Amino acid sequence: MNIEKKIRLLTIAVLVLIATNAATIATIFIHPFSSEVEDVRTRRDMHERFKAAGFSPKQMNMLKQTRGQWRDENRTAMQRTKELRHALHQQLLSETPDTAEMSRLIIEIGKNYQKMKRLSVKQFLMVKPHCTKEQLHMLLQGDEQMPRGEGKGKHRGQDNNQCE
Repeated sequence: MNIEKKIRLLTIAVLVLIATNAATIATIFIHPFSSEVEDVRTRRDMHERFKAAGFSPKQMNMLKQTRGQWRDENRTAMQRTKELRHALHQQLLSETPDTAEMSRLIIEIGKNYQKMKRLSVKQFLMVKPHCTKEQLHMLLQGDEQMPRGEGKGKHRGQDNNQCE
């Protein structure tokens, strides 16, 4: 092989490697994360349920707006509750649990649950005047139990925290 063919071959190889690296880097930044994909599926399912219940596009838009504020406040309260529960578990597992601290943590957990319930009631009352009775019953089905995490691996260390 003469020198020109070697240079041409090396140039092609370098261009292929650059294109591969650029595609890999672009995939990292552009590819949606799994939680975002799950949110899209959940939103699509919710949209279908609302549509089946006879919600108008105007009603669904209003629900979307109120749900955004509720979701942000509820996530903050849920995160705080998780932190408090973790602190309570640490107290329970310690050699000498502090009962006063555990009582304080239990009270704080209860306050956070109250806050989450108030947020749900506030959102429901904002939407209530715009819905039929059937639609209201459908909305209340989502409030039957306290929201908790789905356990889909976002907290990978939890399985290792079990007592033996």
